[in-house]
Amino acid sequence: MSEDDDGGGRATDYWATREGQPIVSAIRDQMRRYVRYSEECGLAGLQRHAHRMYYGLDREGDWTNAACVQFGGEQGENVLLRTNHYRSLVDHIGVLTTGSRPSYSARSMNSDYKSQAQTLIAEGMLDYYLTVKRLETQAVEATWHALRYQEGWMYIGWDARAGDPVSVTEAEPSEEGEQPQPVVEYEGDIESRVFMPRDIARDVTASSVDEMQWIIAHRRVPRWDLAARYPEHRDGILQAPEYDTAFDYQAGSQIMRRRAQGEMVSVLELWHGKTDAIPDGRFALVCGDALLMDGPLPFEEIPFVAMMPGTIDGTAFGYCGTIDLLALQEAFDAAMSTVMTNHDAFGRQTLWAQKGSGFKASDLAGMTLIESEEPPQVLKLIQAQGESYTLIDLLRASMEAISGINSVARGEPQASLKSGSALALVHAMAVQINAAIQKAYANLFEKMGTMVLSRLKTFAKTKRMAEITGKAERSMLIEFSGDSIKDIQRVVVELGSPVLRTSAGRKELADKWFEASLNTSTPMTFDQYMAVMSTGRLEPLTQRPQSQRLNIVRENEALLDGRVDDVRALVTDMHAHHIQEHLSVLDDPSVRMDNVLAANVLAHIQEHSNLWVSADPVLLAATGQQAAPAPAMPPPPPMGAPMGGMPGMPDMGGMGNPQMGIDMSQQPADVQAVNMPNMPNLPPGTDPSVAEAAAQFGGATA
Repeated sequence: MSEDDDGGGRATDYWATREGQPIVSAIRDQMRRYVRYSEECGLAGLQRHAHRMYYGLDREGDWTNAACVQFGGEQGENVLLRTNHYRSLVDHIGVLTTGSRPSYSARSMNSDYKSQAQTLIAEGMLDYYLTVKRLETQAVEATWHALRYQEGWMYIGWDARAGDPVSVTEAEPSEEGEQPQPVVEYEGDIESRVFMPRDIARDVTASSVDEMQWIIAHRRVPRWDLAARYPEHRDGILQAPEYDTAFDYQAGSQIMRRRAQGEMVSVLELWHGKTDAIPDGRFALVCGDALLMDGPLPFEEIPFVAMMPGTIDGTAFGYCGTIDLLALQEAFDAAMSTVMTNHDAFGRQTLWAQKGSGFKASDLAGMTLIESEEPPQVLKLIQAQGESYTLIDLLRASMEAISGINSVARGEPQASLKSGSALALVHAMAVQINAAIQKAYANLFEKMGTMVLSRLKTFAKTKRMAEITGKAERSMLIEFSGDSIKDIQRVVVELGSPVLRTSAGRKELADKWFEASLNTSTPMTFDQYMAVMSTGRLEPLTQRPQSQRLNIVRENEALLDGRVDDVRALVTDMHAHHIQEHLSVLDDPSVRMDNVLAANVLAHIQEHSNLWVSADPVLLAATGQQAAPAPAMPPPPPMGAPMGGMPGMPDMGGMGNPQMGIDMSQQPADVQAVNMPNMPNLPPGTDPSVAEAAAQFGGATA
């Protein structure tokens, strides 16, 4: 009876809570149980089969038969031909899925200027890690794993030894007088890896991925590098068994047998979530019999993201529809082999001659000679090929129907499809059929981005530099730390229309926006057009409005805080939008009753109005603004009344200016909302300067 067995087959303790050598044995046992389970249930065999079919390997997993025609049968009479239609369809699905990055945005806890500014930094950081740090490349690799093996996995952690050193601490000499190496602290950085599905052992009793309490990840590392990193366990690492080929889909092949003879060693990582049984979670690193690391879970969650187009109901295992193509590919190969065998046996011309006729086979230019007393009976074996070709066409059509890859997606559009919109629609149908894969890809980016920001907020304590894409798609360097994005909660990913994931659809979108912009003062630039056409995203057109909106939020906050010196209007501002948004501050009753606040807001609005009216028309056109409307003609004054404007306003030659000299009725519909409000009567004792400012905007004094 084992130490964890009560005699009735039930464990007396939870294996993940054991300490010392027992946890090493428990981790190795759990991994072996998972490998055995995956073999017994057929999952491992299915994944190996998919691997062989995708790469055109033989049954032993070797490459020797992948690129040439083979012969079988007792006398080599059967021609074995492999036409990898399966791989072609899988590749098309992969390109449709990963051809463009999903649109993502950061979400903050608040809507104030500081939080909104952090979203821009966070999105820039995500772009940096996706591009420069190759996270997008790894996400694509995990997606290809899912297409071939039904699931792919990504690890998003933190490497405390990465980056530049930030401090060096001299260690105290040991009692034996040995001087240890100084302790170097590094700034650290995001660590990411991609795992094959068989390298991720999990609780097979879990009913979903979200219910998994633990993961044991298997990875391969150079033995000598591992020994150098953990010198206290050097002997155990050097004595550990060689690289375990049991985790390979090509186990037994020549490639893997030679690989096993190298200097690789297997490492097992236990990642246990925070549960009632283990409140702090657990992370343990095992190599052979050596426990290299052991401690609480360093993250809030198990740091793995699964790429699963679908799941097998009631399990924590993924499923992908590409598996349904494997049997059809085998039937396709069999049909093609039959045609080739028939052609090889009966496709050459044959000549009959009566015995003694004197014909020689060498005189027949490669034809086959048959000599007999009587002419042979014609069996017409070659005629069977017609049915074989029909079967081949049927199998090919079935594979394309199941995969959803139509002729347009393969680059072979029908002659009837001539317009760009028609091509985009048919292409989008192929994308839509594979919507589950598209959604899984977006979910991968969303969880990956959220984990990246979480790691930076928790561990990026020191300032570091990163190159991000700034305005006008120009690169810029920013300095950041975890505090720079502390208000960011998560990342949201949007797939958008399937049409925009096609080149024809993106071009049509760019064309429509270009045509619409011709009726404005600022037509689309060539760079903006190309950016929209290549990405299908409208960020190049919305960057400036977004920046303006962020600046308006900052100004409103400064006005409410009384920080007038932090507010400044520029001639290049979108004045109509600034005025409209600043007016919303006056909708707050507490602001309207605060003499100083009201005066500050009104003065800033007046500043925008003055700049708008006096701006150079060329500059207004360059910034996408219309010229300020001419002042409206006021009604004639009563007989005998003096000519002039309102108190505090300059004399405009009889042209009063009750609305800052702007007739909003002459404005476009989207600007008419800028109409100045009628200020309420101010209370007795109002500051004279406030009363004068209010009067200029049509308000009454006390």
